[in-house]
Amino acid sequence: MSSDLLNSAVANGSASSRMKHGVISGSQASKRMKKGVYMGNTRSSFPDYIVLPETVFSLSEKPVCSLEGHVDDILDLCWSESSQYLISSSMDKTVRLWDMKSKACLKLFVHSDYLTYIHFSPIDDNYFISGSLDGKVRLWNIPDRQVVD
Repeated sequence: MSSDLLNSAVANGSASSRMKHGVISGSQASKRMKKGVYMGNTRSSFPDYIVLPETVFSLSEKPVCSLEGHVDDILDLCWSESSQYLISSSMDKTVRLWDMKSKACLKLFVHSDYLTYIHFSPIDDNYFISGSLDGKVRLWNIPDRQVVD
């Protein structure tokens, strides 16, 4: 390894790699590294800038809410910017618009193939985009229930 490459790797490397190459002394490294966090049965040390939450992800046994309407598996979900609406696509070849306050399906969009991707417009909740196995990406107008030309 050339000296420039080594210096770059050491300058950009972690505290442990810098310590390995003699850039940081043992006392400096121990100040910069946390004492250790147990992950499973292994004890690991992490730099100070890495923060591990106590609970990374958890699911409750009881769902917060259940929306019924699709007759086949759900393929994608997307929340509106306001979080008032949720759109879902399914293997039943439909997209449903749900009102989260009333837990009701407000609109149904039917398609000729599976819609594997849906996403609300980040600018206007009256539109969403869909991607389908037919190879087409469409922009939908929600109030008109039509594809935008």
